[in-house]
Amino acid sequence: MKSDKFILDAHFGKLARYLRMLGFDTVYDRALNDEQIIQISLQENRAILSKDRALLLDRRVKNGYFVNAKNLGDQLIEVIKHFDMVNKFNPFTRCLLCNGKIITVDKKNIQEEVLLSIFNQYENFTRCLDCKKVFWEGSHHQKMSNFIAELSLTLR
Repeated sequence: MKSDKFILDAHFGKLARYLRMLGFDTVYDRALNDEQIIQISLQENRAILSKDRALLLDRRVKNGYFVNAKNLGDQLIEVIKHFDMVNKFNPFTRCLLCNGKIITVDKKNIQEEVLLSIFNQYENFTRCLDCKKVFWEGSHHQKMSNFIAELSLTLR
């Protein structure tokens, strides 16, 4: 069963951030136990990504995948290929921190929330609907954009 919605076990905090960066709805919370992961997976129709074979072998798990790769880059490529997500990237639409949806906000509405130097330097701002964090297209954004472009080339 394929999916583009995921829940990850405690082994995959960095992988969760990268899947979110690519725009995939990804639940991750280190505090979740196996039972909670299974319940969320079933209730929200999410694929479980895990290194815990016992979790994935639970008879209630309908959509789970054992991630074999050891390093982050290989894990990301493995998941993207397994779930056939190569052409489904929607970068910067999910909060890297909480998985909330990101929306564009009017610059004047965030003036009090960012440093004056940031406010003066950038024109485009976005906000997470859930945690309310404000984002802008600084050097970190460019590095992530470059990473996504390189990843896309690698996957072709």
